[in-house]
Amino acid sequence: MTQRTEPLRVLVVDDEESIRSAVADFLDDVAGIDVVGRAADGAEAIEMVSALTPHVVLMDLRMPVMNGIEATHRITTLGPAPAVLMHSAYGDESLVLEAFQAGARGYVLKGSTASDVVTAVCNVASGQAHISDEVTRPLVAKLLEALNRERQTRVAAQEAADLLERVSAQQREFAIQAAHELRTPLTMLLGTLEMLTDVDDLDPDTARSLVRSALRAARRLRRLTEDLEVIATGDLLELRLEPVLVGGEVEAAINDLDASSKVVHDVDGVRVMADPARLRQVLHNVMSNALAVSPDGSSVRLLAEREERLVHVDVVDGGPGFEPSVLEALFEPFTQKPGAPSGLGVGLAVVRNLMSHMDGYVQASNNDAGGATVRLTFSAADR
Repeated sequence: MTQRTEPLRVLVVDDEESIRSAVADFLDDVAGIDVVGRAADGAEAIEMVSALTPHVVLMDLRMPVMNGIEATHRITTLGPAPAVLMHSAYGDESLVLEAFQAGARGYVLKGSTASDVVTAVCNVASGQAHISDEVTRPLVAKLLEALNRERQTRVAAQEAADLLERVSAQQREFAIQAAHELRTPLTMLLGTLEMLTDVDDLDPDTARSLVRSALRAARRLRRLTEDLEVIATGDLLELRLEPVLVGGEVEAAINDLDASSKVVHDVDGVRVMADPARLRQVLHNVMSNALAVSPDGSSVRLLAEREERLVHVDVVDGGPGFEPSVLEALFEPFTQKPGAPSGLGVGLAVVRNLMSHMDGYVQASNNDAGGATVRLTFSAADR
């Protein structure tokens, strides 16, 4: 025990008279300790603290009138406040934490040896914290559990922050790319219209050529806005399915792409359940990608195959095929097919979304000729 120039003044608080007397009597017999008061509840303890100025209050936890937690909180707000040592039969870690949060400096269990109680009194009087061994083990386990939860929360928060930063960067890149993709056909369209407006003596062939250029730019703008609509709408997109002739929508997509000499197909007479406008959008996106990677002089082929109640439409290109790593993410947003010109990177993601809304699906693979095949699978209209 630390040497003191005056006795250690202790106030004993317990609602059980027998325990209060027994503890106070044995402490009073310890050299250097002077029990200056005995209180039966928390309210009485507060009054005695003000009147007797003890160095240590040995405080019971559960008492009538005012419990030990509330009394400890009030006593420790006094100045100068004595050290409060909780003396309780309960070692539940939640009670221990509550006591320390209230301002207690130590926690000793009833039933501890007299020497343990004396040691605890002296420790808290000297400014040290004290917890009975029986309480320490579950308390440490609880603290470790709390620390582990805090660590997991911190890791999850960092992962969320990293994801948010990646998404934000992706959104910024998408906005920049979208602006670029929209600006290109807009510039072409405006330039063509200005020329048609400002030049009075254009020959008919030149005028027709300019009109065709304007139409191509307008179609490209329409497709870009349709793709953006699908990406923005997601699962809320509403389609109306009906029997549709695939051949007619293929011809319309070929016309949109101005690719009549580069695409061959054998899908006339094939009927599927689809939304006509969205089917054309699907075909446009897949064929556009296939044309972009196919070398000059080669063609993109469309083939149809019936399998019971399903219809498969294969779009076969003459490009270099897919790397395995690209195949895994090909239909994710912002994924570019190798060899394709720069763009929004959402065309095939739009295809997957639309095919799902039309109760179909899309797959991609490398074919025996060295290129790639994108398979669109629909429900047959005459099933």
